[in-house]
Amino acid sequence: MKLYELLKQENIFLQKKFKDKYEVINFLVDQLYQNGDISNKEEILNLLLEREKISTSGVNDQIAVPHIRVDNIDNFISAFCTLKPGVNFESLDKQDVTIVLLLIAPKTMAKEYLNLLAKFSRIFKKEENRAKVLFLTSPEEVINFIKSQEE
Repeated sequence: MKLYELLKQENIFLQKKFKDKYEVINFLVDQLYQNGDISNKEEILNLLLEREKISTSGVNDQIAVPHIRVDNIDNFISAFCTLKPGVNFESLDKQDVTIVLLLIAPKTMAKEYLNLLAKFSRIFKKEENRAKVLFLTSPEEVINFIKSQEE
């Protein structure tokens, strides 16, 4: 499964400004709900926030991947966001996060889930890729950029 195939243009948000990581996660979950991708907004939000309390989704290199696995879905659901300015996600490297991938995965697809997280990390651990995506101006450009990195 390719990462770019998960991304829907209506769930890509560019150069957004938020005060903290909770506002970012709430916004992305709300957008997934408004776009009809999830019907259980409060449950998903609570699961993501609970996970965030246990361990930050800020994974270093200015990226964060709030993610959960749930029983009641058949396929992956995602939202992508760039942040300007960056937001403190309490990452281990203490850098503010500028790129966020929110990922909701079916519990039955553990291998694919781990592969997608690894692909995202591999693409965006490169400084030049992070710099480039921050200046993209359309969701289509983001999808095409990620596609070019996966091929």
